[in-house]
Amino acid sequence: MLYAAPAMVVHYVEQHGYRPPADLLNGLSAAIRPRWDWRAERLCSILLDENADCGWRADAAIDLARWDDPRAHEALRSALIDDELVECAGDDIGRSLAAFTGRAHAGDLDEEDLHPMMRHGIEKALQIDCQVFIRLVPPSRM
Repeated sequence: MLYAAPAMVVHYVEQHGYRPPADLLNGLSAAIRPRWDWRAERLCSILLDENADCGWRADAAIDLARWDDPRAHEALRSALIDDELVECAGDDIGRSLAAFTGRAHAGDLDEEDLHPMMRHGIEKALQIDCQVFIRLVPPSRM
């Protein structure tokens, strides 16, 4: 399937909440997913290192969502029990966990048991998907 969009699609996404078709967003996401390698291993170790800088750990949580791999999902789920990390990066972890929604290895996640910032991150995940769409596809290529 081929998708085309007018130059104003960025405006519609940002200002009016338009969401491009799921097939398009999924296709873009699949096209940029890297294979598991030493970078992903390093991100997992940073995320789970309680002595690492909280900002670095938050960045690791964000970046791990790019790998469609059970190990990335497991590392994010393991981060749920770190109260300090959840306080400073709960929304980032929530957005990253939301990226695994619908994947075979994701399993169930009961949002009611999550910290409010994680729930906020999950709720904002759809908007983030659209922002990723905007960054990935410059207007000249749409």
